[in-house]
Amino acid sequence: PNAVVQFHHISLEDGLSQSVVNVILQDRRGFLWFGTQDGLNRYDGYNFKVYRPDPEDPNSLSDGWIESLYEDSDGYLWVGTYQGGLNRYDPKTDTFTQFRHIPEEPSSISEGTICAILQDRSGTLWVGTMDGLNKFDPVGNSFTHYRNEPENPDSLSHNNIHIIYQDSKDRMWIGTLGGG
Repeated sequence: PNAVVQFHHISLEDGLSQSVVNVILQDRRGFLWFGTQDGLNRYDGYNFKVYRPDPEDPNSLSDGWIESLYEDSDGYLWVGTYQGGLNRYDPKTDTFTQFRHIPEEPSSISEGTICAILQDRSGTLWVGTMDGLNKFDPVGNSFTHYRNEPENPDSLSHNNIHIIYQDSKDRMWIGTLGGG
């Protein structure tokens, strides 16, 4: 009745870039992705490939501290970072497209810390940041922002978005850090 549970350790010695793992995802090709505080790690069961930001390469990861991961219906991997915004990884080209918060551009992502990513059943990508919810427009590579507006009781209860969920009736649930 008391089954023995065995744990296999995968560590820095095996090629993991850093020992703090914030998020794990397995993609449709079978790769395991580990988001750490120093690099995005792709694991094939034997070896790691580590992705880190390269200031000289605009097609690299925007930030090495990974907060969230999501694979969309087209096979793109969306990578949310701690302060560098959002990245879209294309497995066909092994490159990243960066989506950073640019204060003077209202259609850029609303903030640089990406806590939650979800593609709803209609195909719309939603991104939760520490300053609002964002809806991604793939045609213009731009974002529409949804924030708490104190004078509007129908707006978000809080701007720090922690999790996004779609239920069986296609309702979106937005969990916040402080607003319920």
